[in-house]
Amino acid sequence: MENEGQQGDQGFTPITSQEQLDNILGARLDRERAKFADYDEIKTKASRFEELEQESKSELQKALERAEAAEKRIGEATRTALHARIAAETGVPVEVIHGDDEESARASAQKVLEWSESKVTQKKKLPTGPLKSGASGSGDQTTGKERAAAALRQLRNGA
Repeated sequence: MENEGQQGDQGFTPITSQEQLDNILGARLDRERAKFADYDEIKTKASRFEELEQESKSELQKALERAEAAEKRIGEATRTALHARIAAETGVPVEVIHGDDEESARASAQKVLEWSESKVTQKKKLPTGPLKSGASGSGDQTTGKERAAAALRQLRNGA
């Protein structure tokens, strides 16, 4: 009997019909549905927030791309001006100067100058005597006239 008194204090009454069960379950479902009543509104707001966030990201991305392109153009213009200045100072054609900073561009111009000076030196060391085609195979330094004269002498002497 103590159990009956405790159950009465808690307000529990056993369910005896389908109608009572339906009423109890309906009330419980209504309470749960009330918790999520604004779900569609929140979902719409979240969707709109994501759209705005994407738009702002794309605007930010566009701004970053424009900034990167501007930095690239500035870098190219600076490098071109540096190469032109070094070309004017050294006399080396601007097309053959390479390097992104002054040190490497000057080193490039210096290498071109050294190469061109070595070519000039090589040209000065060429033999000054008569040139031959190399097809004759002889190692003598005689000219065609001298060889013809020698051949005539041999014929006259009867050799």
